[in-house]
Amino acid sequence: DFYAGLVNVEFNLFTGRVPAWLEQPGLLPYTLSWRCNRLCLPYPDWCMESKDHYTSCNYTSCPFQQAGYCDEADVLFELYESSSGPLWSSRAGWDVPAPCYMAGITCNETDTHVQNINLSNNNMIGTIPAKIIFASTSLPSLLSIDVSGNYLYSISPLNSSSLFVDGSRLMAIDISRNQFYGQIYNEFSLLPNLQMLNISVNHFSAMPATLNTKLRVIDFSWNNITYESNFLIFLGLYELAWLDWSHNGGISGAVPDFIGLFIHDSTGRYTLLHFDVSYTNIRGSPPSTLYLITSLVYVDVSGTLMSGVFLNGSVPRNVQTFKATDLNLYGNLPPFPPSLLYLDVSRTSLSTSLHDILVNSPNLGSLIELHFRDTPGLSGTLPASLPVSWPSLQILDLAGCNITGTIPSYGAFRSLVHLDLSRNSLISPVPAFITDWTEE
Repeated sequence: DFYAGLVNVEFNLFTGRVPAWLEQPGLLPYTLSWRCNRLCLPYPDWCMESKDHYTSCNYTSCPFQQAGYCDEADVLFELYESSSGPLWSSRAGWDVPAPCYMAGITCNETDTHVQNINLSNNNMIGTIPAKIIFASTSLPSLLSIDVSGNYLYSISPLNSSSLFVDGSRLMAIDISRNQFYGQIYNEFSLLPNLQMLNISVNHFSAMPATLNTKLRVIDFSWNNITYESNFLIFLGLYELAWLDWSHNGGISGAVPDFIGLFIHDSTGRYTLLHFDVSYTNIRGSPPSTLYLITSLVYVDVSGTLMSGVFLNGSVPRNVQTFKATDLNLYGNLPPFPPSLLYLDVSRTSLSTSLHDILVNSPNLGSLIELHFRDTPGLSGTLPASLPVSWPSLQILDLAGCNITGTIPSYGAFRSLVHLDLSRNSLISPVPAFITDWTEE
């Protein structure tokens, strides 16, 4: 029988849902103002549908009072509870059901749905509710989640009630630098729009059965993965731009020599930019078809079991960074393209000279760093023409090689900031430019 003429509780800290009795027709006050509290409304136009009964229904001016907020807030509160929320480094706003005002949460333009979760380096300890990632109905507009740099160890529970990926808009997942273990979740491959998956620096021990074909970035580095690979698992990933398997000693197998023939789409378009399998047990010779991958700008095969001779086709034609250290590679270096900025072939069995490099790769005017450290097969004298041939060079590391003769006058080598010629067979005199550099 209650019928009020005026209810005004503006600018308070009421939280939760609007009281149930206010949702019942016929029990609405003539003038209702809940403006600027922290309440969740029953549905978006609740006030407007009742405009004949109200003269000042103002609360819709507050963006955090929108339909669906209570449901999305409940899901976020589950994350808060499962990951030791009271211990978080940043938890401002997590005490009320207003997702768009919670630290680490960003919403869409109308502040009606959660779009991004960024709680990296936040002292989160525990688990992630599976429904946040794998139930598209829980956070239907979620595009990315970043919980890197915490102490999380599981996504759970993985059951039928937490798996409903149809319609999921999630594009990016970063759970790197945590404590996750076991097999990489097969459920990742079910997310229809997933493009970036970073699970690096964890304790995962096994690969998933399949990979999402829309993935553009795969970073599985610094785990404990054991996997015998023929690289065919990447067949069909026509958008793949970044592949990092490095520092997984249990990953073995050989990079197929024909890799350059299948890692592109049906039109022949390449997208792979970054290829890093360093410090794995990948074996075999450097593939001779890498040059076909015209998009490839970064290659690191250091510390693997690769051995043999570098063939001309082993160098991508547009590569900028090439690392092949700690390998049983022998013979001469193949030609490198003018795009090369960084070359490191330290601690290998290569046999070459700086003169050979200048002849075979005459257009390295953009080269910034060259490392041959502890490679005794690098012999001969120092060419006087280096400042002209490599005018952009900043770091030259030839320590522990077999360089002989004298040091030319490199006074015009103004770009050079680091020169290491220690442990060679150089003889006097020491050129004056070294003294000039020391004084500067």
